[in-house]
Amino acid sequence: MRITNRERRDWTLIIFIIPIGIILMMIAGQIAVRIVPQWSVKAGMKSLLDPQTAPKQQVGLIQPVLPEILTPIGWLDTFLTPNSNSGNQDIAFPPFVVFQPTATPSPTASPKPSPTITATPTTPVAPSPSPTTVTTVPSATKTQKPPNDKTPKPPTATPITPTATATTTATGTVSPPIASTIDPSLTQLPPPVEISTGTPDGTIGQIAPGSYVVINVSGNPVVVKDPSETNYDLVYYEGLDASGSNIQLDNVSVGISNASDGSTYYEVFNWGDNKRDTNTNVDTNNLPADATCVNSPPECDNRVIPTTDLYPSPPAPAPNTGILIDVDNAPSAPPAGTYNYVVIISPTTGALDPAQVDSIQVTEVPP
Repeated sequence: MRITNRERRDWTLIIFIIPIGIILMMIAGQIAVRIVPQWSVKAGMKSLLDPQTAPKQQVGLIQPVLPEILTPIGWLDTFLTPNSNSGNQDIAFPPFVVFQPTATPSPTASPKPSPTITATPTTPVAPSPSPTTVTTVPSATKTQKPPNDKTPKPPTATPITPTATATTTATGTVSPPIASTIDPSLTQLPPPVEISTGTPDGTIGQIAPGSYVVINVSGNPVVVKDPSETNYDLVYYEGLDASGSNIQLDNVSVGISNASDGSTYYEVFNWGDNKRDTNTNVDTNNLPADATCVNSPPECDNRVIPTTDLYPSPPAPAPNTGILIDVDNAPSAPPAGTYNYVVIISPTTGALDPAQVDSIQVTEVPP
């Protein structure tokens, strides 16, 4: 077979190109190895690299794999790694971190509804006569059909027990008794003979300021029942003034007692303490104005009060100078019982003139 000149040239090129290519590859490899001759990698499962000083990587969903943590190939230090025997240049790999999955909570099945919901019945408590608050729990029972496989299961219901509150309030309010004792500076005097017990006769007894008298009414004692009894029980008669149509009410205090010397008593009327005497017919809120008391307290000494505002009204044959007193509703709240003595005190206040008393009468007068 005849070989042409063209074929000979092709084989000649191949013979020259292959060796030249091998030589160029070796030269390129030597240049690549000698560019950075100071690095060293020692094959092994540990690394001396510090992750804290490693280059910061971009935060992402999946971090790129750092070449420093890859296991070096076995032949890396045979001819590519200079100074591979220097111990201070070893690179240790960090320990493997194993992530263990946490326990997954298993789904919990909903509890089945109770077929019957029953509230415990409680016997109602009857309210007592005294003021008290009673809580009664009425019986409440609710029965529910048991669920089956074909009936959808309703949610569990929580029973609610209705509560009823009953309040009983006693009639009237009873205040604690307030007993008074005679001021030691006062002087007890015998009752003036002009002061009678019963219907007034127009003769006036005088009680000097700073003294008191004790009137014996044991023949017809004062009776205290309870605040629900609203009749007037005692009448204190003042003396008429010169006009014959008014009284000039003096500062005076009246009490009831069972002590013959009046040492302890329950005050039922006090004109001069400037507190409304709502248990009498001379409540200052119901009296006409008095020119003598314009610049003085409402219960001023010698307060002018028309006889038309006093007892009896309209006038009876006896002088109508009576001040009606309801002892059951006095501020001192005297205890129920009978009282045999009436204490009349003339204080050292006001104009310091004697208290004028016509009579003390125990009677029942409707309001």
